[in-house]
Amino acid sequence: MLNVAFITDDNYVLPTSVAIISLVKNTHTELNIYVVCDSLDKEKKETITKLGTNECNIEIIEVGDRYDFKKKDTGRFEGLTISKAALLKFSLPDILSNVEKVLFIDGDTIINRDLSELYIEDIENYYLAAVNDIAGLFDSESTKKYYSDIDTPREEYFNTGVMLMNLKQMREDSVSKKLIELRKKYEDPLMDQNTYNIVTWKKKKRIHSKYNFQTRIIECMELKDINQINNTNYNNIDELLNDQYILHTIGREKPWVMEIPYISSIYNQYYVESPFYSGGTNSSFLVNRRNEYEELKEMYVRLYKKTDIFRKPRNFIKSIFDTKSK
Repeated sequence: MLNVAFITDDNYVLPTSVAIISLVKNTHTELNIYVVCDSLDKEKKETITKLGTNECNIEIIEVGDRYDFKKKDTGRFEGLTISKAALLKFSLPDILSNVEKVLFIDGDTIINRDLSELYIEDIENYYLAAVNDIAGLFDSESTKKYYSDIDTPREEYFNTGVMLMNLKQMREDSVSKKLIELRKKYEDPLMDQNTYNIVTWKKKKRIHSKYNFQTRIIECMELKDINQINNTNYNNIDELLNDQYILHTIGREKPWVMEIPYISSIYNQYYVESPFYSGGTNSSFLVNRRNEYEELKEMYVRLYKKTDIFRKPRNFIKSIFDTKSK
């Protein structure tokens, strides 16, 4: 039995549903899925629960005001919005009070393979197991300062989109309380990821990037560099992506909002099975315009190597491939 947790709200039911569909389709053992939320309207709750099967139980946990954060804890900081749903991640050990171990997965993911191997990872002496964040791969003055400011070594900074969590140990050490107190203490833009890193990195187990493959890396690094980092020998991007266990579509642009070369063709395999599918995908658009994407990617890589930027060129790519603007 695999215990898996998602956090969602009314605005994130679509991607969460697609992630659940991909999880169920690729898992060959029993699943117990917890969907944690502030509250959901009746129709959306029914949409999620209907995704369950004989081998997959889905339980929606509405926490209401039990974990209420004030406006300053969920406000906007320098263009970054911290939602209450994201902050519920701090309270998972308490919300899932009868669960000792859970695999938390963000809703903006695609589960490509059976996660049983990941779930049996030994984390008895750790709070959690996680994959390092790809931002740590880039050696620039701003990234060095960033990790120094949050008192976390760059080589230990992890992405919280996928975490195998030792909830029993976290409850014993009052980790939820520490996370919430730290988040309330600072006025700077501490997202849930930063807070988790500061509090737990010393008791975090590092796991292979295939369990949280952050897809933005294919836009800012060449395949040969990705192969070198991961000690792999993929011949092309499609082969690389299809071999990952969890694809995590980090960043602002998402495959349920816009067409993303390489990613959307995988995402649509599960989206078409969701209750949100209304017919028609734009796969031909992706195939026909990959050459343009590759040209822009080459520009992106060159710019990144010369300057200390991470997001700006991607907006240019978005302007080319955002089908909603056509």
